[in-house]
Amino acid sequence: MTKQISLRQRSATWQVTSSTKTWVKASQIGQTLKIDVEANDDAEVREAELRLTSSAGKRNIKIRQPGQAPAILVDSRSSIRCPLRAASPRDHDQRQG
Repeated sequence: MTKQISLRQRSATWQVTSSTKTWVKASQIGQTLKIDVEANDDAEVREAELRLTSSAGKRNIKIRQPGQAPAILVDSRSSIRCPLRAASPRDHDQRQG
């Protein structure tokens, strides 16, 4: 499976460092990052990380590949704000009344 991502950056030169995971390979084609992964025959999701480096800085990219079992993937950057306080006995009495 292959995924190609166009890079928008100020620096014309950049370099990608592949993960130590053998199932994912990354290469540079002009201003495009090409990511190739082998089939995941395991049941669980697997992860790897790539590093892009340019004169403008560094950026890590997390690669997640679902396995054969059904999965629910939640973006960790998402956040839900909700009140997290224990209900007091008074709150319980008000609901009962």
